Amino acid sequence: GRVAATLLSAVLFAVGHNYSLPGLIYVGLVGLAASFLPMRPGTLWPAILFHAMVNIGFKFQEAAYFYKILPSF
Repeated sequence: GRVAATLLSAVLFAVGHNYSLPGLIYVGLVGLAASFLPMRPGTLWPAILFHAMVNIGFKFQEAAYFYKILPSF
C-alpha cells in the first residue's frame, strides 16, 4: 500500500544520491518527508518545492562556510 510505496520511494531517493552512510540516512529521511507531501494534494509540486528548499538551504550553508561566515556542521 501507501506505506510500502513511501518507504520504497525514500530508499530509492537515498540510493540515488552518492553519499556516505550518514548522508544517505539524512537524504533518506528527507526523501521520506518529501514522499508524504504529494499524497493529499495529488500533485508532485509540494515534494519538488520541498526538495528545492532543502537544496537552497545547503547552498547557503556551503556559501557561509566558504566565506567563513559560519563554521562547518
